[in-house]
Amino acid sequence: MISADMIGLLERQEKLLREVVDIALRQREALRQGRLDLLQDLLDRMRQAAFEVQQVESERNTAAQALAASLGVEPRLDALAESIGGAESRRLLEAGGALTLAVAAVKSEMQILTRLMEESSTLNDMLLSEWHRLQGGVPFPGGFDARG
Repeated sequence: MISADMIGLLERQEKLLREVVDIALRQREALRQGRLDLLQDLLDRMRQAAFEVQQVESERNTAAQALAASLGVEPRLDALAESIGGAESRRLLEAGGALTLAVAAVKSEMQILTRLMEESSTLNDMLLSEWHRLQGGVPFPGGFDARG
């Protein structure tokens, strides 16, 4: 496996992770707007994107192992880059750096989305609890009954 292939895999994985970030941002907006129909579609898209990221991750790991074996170094980005040298080394490190930034962006968006979904779940639980309390409570003055 030549280093250009490794660079291509790093760039492909970084692009896929940027798509995951984009989907997460749209999920956040759909959740904020209460657009459950759109949220379901975005969840399906997220599953597909995550599957593709995992496939490329596996290819990248295999490629790194093969490249490292051919160069006689450990399958770490810095060791590969040092062994290759020159402009290709810089490209490899740049692609690795971009991938690292994309991973950080995904983690950040997933934390935000998780927190929003937990808050939404808590709010739903509170509303349901209040609704159940009203259903079992004393009728309101004026004849209003929450039980129908």
